[in-house]
Amino acid sequence: MEGTGFGAAAPTPLVRLWRTAFLTLRDETLTVPPRNSTAQLLDNLIFSHSDALLSAAAELPSHEVLSDILFIMELVAATSSDEEDFTRIYAQTSRLIHDICRCVSFELNFSSFSSVLNCFGKMLNLLLRKVATSDDISGICSTTTIIPAIEFLQAVRCIITLSHRRWLQSEDTILVKFLLDVIVCSHGVSCWMLRSICKEKSTAISMRFPTERSSSELQTVAFEMLGEAISRAGPSFPVDIWRSILEVFRKTMDVLALKTPVVEDSVMSRFYESFLCCLHLILIDPKCSVSDHVSVFVAVLRMFLVYGVSGRTSGLLVGHEEKEPNSMNPKANREQLNKSDRGTYRPPHLRKRDSLNVKLNRARHSQYMSDSESSTVNVTSSDSEFSDGDGSAKESGRVQNSRVRVASITCIQDLCQADSKSLSMQWSLLLPTSDVLQPRMHDATLMTCLLFDPCLKPRMASASTLVAMLDGLSSIFLQVAEYKESNKFGSFMALSSSLGKILMELHRGLLYLIEHEAHSKLLTLLFKILRLLILSTPYSRMPPNLLPIVVTSIRTRIEEGFWMKSDRSSLLAAAIGCLTLALSTSPSSAQIRKMLYDEVSSASSITCQLRTELRSIQLQNKSISEYLLQIQTIVDSLGSIGVTISPDEQLDVILEGLPRDYESTLSIICSYIVTEKKSGVLSTLFEYSMQWSCPTICLEALQALKAVSHNYPNIVSACWEKVSAIVHGFLSTVCLEAPSRQSSDHVGSPSSFNNEKVLITAIKVLDEGLRAVSGFQGTEDLSDDKLMDIPFASDCIRMKKVSSAPSYELECKDDVIVNFESCGSGSQQWCEAIEKHMPLILCHSSAMVRAASVTCFAGMTSSVFICFSKEKQDFILSSLVHAAVHDNVPSVRSAACRAIGIISCFPQVCQSAEVLDKFIHAVEINTRDALISVRITASWALANICDAICHSDRILPYGQMGSNSNTQVIVSLSECALHLTKDGDKDQGTGKIRLAREENGPTFLRKLVGHVALKVNFHCLCCQSRFLPTIKTSGCVTIV
Repeated sequence: MEGTGFGAAAPTPLVRLWRTAFLTLRDETLTVPPRNSTAQLLDNLIFSHSDALLSAAAELPSHEVLSDILFIMELVAATSSDEEDFTRIYAQTSRLIHDICRCVSFELNFSSFSSVLNCFGKMLNLLLRKVATSDDISGICSTTTIIPAIEFLQAVRCIITLSHRRWLQSEDTILVKFLLDVIVCSHGVSCWMLRSICKEKSTAISMRFPTERSSSELQTVAFEMLGEAISRAGPSFPVDIWRSILEVFRKTMDVLALKTPVVEDSVMSRFYESFLCCLHLILIDPKCSVSDHVSVFVAVLRMFLVYGVSGRTSGLLVGHEEKEPNSMNPKANREQLNKSDRGTYRPPHLRKRDSLNVKLNRARHSQYMSDSESSTVNVTSSDSEFSDGDGSAKESGRVQNSRVRVASITCIQDLCQADSKSLSMQWSLLLPTSDVLQPRMHDATLMTCLLFDPCLKPRMASASTLVAMLDGLSSIFLQVAEYKESNKFGSFMALSSSLGKILMELHRGLLYLIEHEAHSKLLTLLFKILRLLILSTPYSRMPPNLLPIVVTSIRTRIEEGFWMKSDRSSLLAAAIGCLTLALSTSPSSAQIRKMLYDEVSSASSITCQLRTELRSIQLQNKSISEYLLQIQTIVDSLGSIGVTISPDEQLDVILEGLPRDYESTLSIICSYIVTEKKSGVLSTLFEYSMQWSCPTICLEALQALKAVSHNYPNIVSACWEKVSAIVHGFLSTVCLEAPSRQSSDHVGSPSSFNNEKVLITAIKVLDEGLRAVSGFQGTEDLSDDKLMDIPFASDCIRMKKVSSAPSYELECKDDVIVNFESCGSGSQQWCEAIEKHMPLILCHSSAMVRAASVTCFAGMTSSVFICFSKEKQDFILSSLVHAAVHDNVPSVRSAACRAIGIISCFPQVCQSAEVLDKFIHAVEINTRDALISVRITASWALANICDAICHSDRILPYGQMGSNSNTQVIVSLSECALHLTKDGDKDQGTGKIRLAREENGPTFLRKLVGHVALKVNFHCLCCQSRFLPTIKTSGCVTIV
């Protein structure tokens, strides 16, 4: 029971013993001259009764105990005895104070805490200075001197830990300064060790580790306490404290750089882990610049990338012992990974017994280090991957070493996030430039850890760091990369060449890992890295076969599949997403174009046509006999031209044509059917785009098909039937289910939302395919003489690049010319889309679906439109006008105005006053819309209508449109344009531009009604001063 004062109760014998001993000690020290030395006084009064005094401390007031502790520390610090007494007195004092601080909770304020740190600081400075100035080569004396320093520091930690209160920012600040002084002083011990090695090399090497281990234990405790302080109050520290912390870490890095190679044992690994974990806490939220330290930090952190594994590597990639890379399948690789780095299984009770035996055999000072094990700052998660292995000391050492590697990699990631620009200059140290698949442990990089580390967590950390490095501004930084052969380099390698070699090795290592890796979480990160790598790599400056290799490797991995059922969908979606990016790279690749061409040209056009007819057969109103006879007829026709349809494929065709009433029967039959899968990028995409039961995979596959249609448009005509069938099948399924979903309680559910996203993507695939087959390249300029309307433009040649148009520009530059017996201008495909697809989506309940369907008409060309029958032309025009005028959703009206702006440029449309009047009316309504996005699109459409009328009058005899109609159309245009000039938003300039062009245009445009002409002209002059500043939007710039 703790006493409360002298008058509260009779003191116990232990309390009397404590007070008598310390009062006598105080009296004896005040005696002049002293009758006994300080060492004798301490031995007689304190150390000889240490056990009793320790028991008495728990019964005394904490402030009295603290006062006596500070007194004895001041007394010992003033002692100037010989070396033997010095070491013994300090050791006994540190032990007593350490034991007392572990059992007494002190109530401290800022003043008392400052006094405690000052006293402990004096003791530690004396001890560390004693070690640093020692001439002892063996290191035994120095080691016994460092042990008291460790105990003193542990005592400070106990005082802080047992004082259960919230620490003030000022208290944490002085604690940080105290710890930084301890760390700086401990650097002198390391310098002493280096001097000892130079003085007597052989002896110093043989006795090197006791002193180094002891000094490392001291620094371990200091860094752990520093990490705890930063975790408590780091954000509130002033900037000068942060600078001091960084400077101390920089000095520690310099010391570590001198100790190469790094020592691999349990004590040093704990020191490295505590140091790196504390560095992690600093780098995740630095309050000052770290750019001056990045190069040194990277050089030292790189030393720990293979810590603990460099001596155990067999030179083989992890999980692939003695096997060829291509012979490994994912399942075997997974089993091999699960077996790697594990010993013989031992039950838990035997593991505890082994661990206890190891602890009992440790040196005396090791037990004091165990006090801080539970509070070590750890940036990693639990070591569950080792839970089934042997719990021996060797296995524990492997776990500890893996933590060091993870901590160092995490610090590199922190540096990337803190100062990515400075870290980018160190890429050649962190990323490979050659031989990525070779275990170059002496020149380790992040890819070395990712490929060869036997533990999962360091590999995961490496992957996360690569994601951080490739994300953000690195995509811009890497655009200067170019690949050159090694024989073209001289003594100097340019930055662009170095980055090119890095990108090549990253591709090689990642594709190897993606092919062989089985762990789902790591594989997810690998796909994320590959995604960023594809986005960042300038493939036009890399070897021509690099991108085809990427596409082929991803396709192969997709075809092999993923063994984990829970992660199969996400991994498959990630893989197809990477494939989409590879197919979307600009400029398009001639090698990929040839690869796609070889795939789609394996059969003749007749074969494609017959197969399309075969796949499009439906039971509908036929009898089963008629249905089977129609299928057999086409199969016989294919056989007559040498194309054999296997029984499995015939059965597949029969089952696909059956209606939904046969769904239960189909599921049973299909479970017994193993169909032969075709190999190829398009075949893979077609297969997964039909997996409507999994919207995520279906969505990614459709995105990839859209990318193919955009980047390689001449391929589309050969596989249009398949694209059309896939889109129509999905449209039929979703649109038929839409009414039931809307009437149920599941409207707005995630499943319905995903199906809507897939439906919109399917429409976009249809849109892109139609643009590709019809040769759409943007808004058509009907004649080059339109440039004459613009001053100083007669000598200019404008090259247009429209992002929404398929990429045709490189087709003529390729060695491989893609020739298909396609449908000319694409009118046949458009007719099919209008008949089969548009009726299902133009009146869909979803506004996004309607907007996507109307947007399809914006990709039409005049050569396609002129081939339509009058009924189809009227269907298109009426659909656009209806959507622009009567739809309640702004996005649909905006899409309709855009399509009107395209189609109004067609000669056969702009020559019809009736059609133009409807278009102008629809556009005029949307120019008054409340949303500026709708008004901008409407003004853009109005501008195109003006251009079409100007051009039509120039090439056709005046009056062909009808004089009465002419005047009415022009008056409507002028009134609408005049309204736009009064608009206070960004589309104001569009109306002014078109009015100016009308005034400079053909003769009949100036034959307006007098008051309208004067009104327009006057308003244009009044607005001249505000004309140019308003032309800022992309829509206005496009039509200028």
